Amino acid sequence: MNTVPEGWRQIPRLSPFNAPVGPLNSRGIESDVRIQRIGARLAFVDCYLVAGGVRIVRASAIFARSEKE
Repeated sequence: MNTVPEGWRQIPRLSPFNAPVGPLNSRGIESDVRIQRIGARLAFVDCYLVAGGVRIVRASAIFARSEKE
């Protein structure tokens, strides 16, 4: 049985990445994205998930920039 707790919503499975885990539920956690540095070919970014004004998770990513920019 797959029930979603009150005050939560189920996150749809949009890719094969989250298909093996879950179901995933969300309660509307806030996100805060910070661009650390943008270079000629790469962009470095941090993303924080915030709950109750407290950062609870940090994720970092490096993106390759498009030549069309």
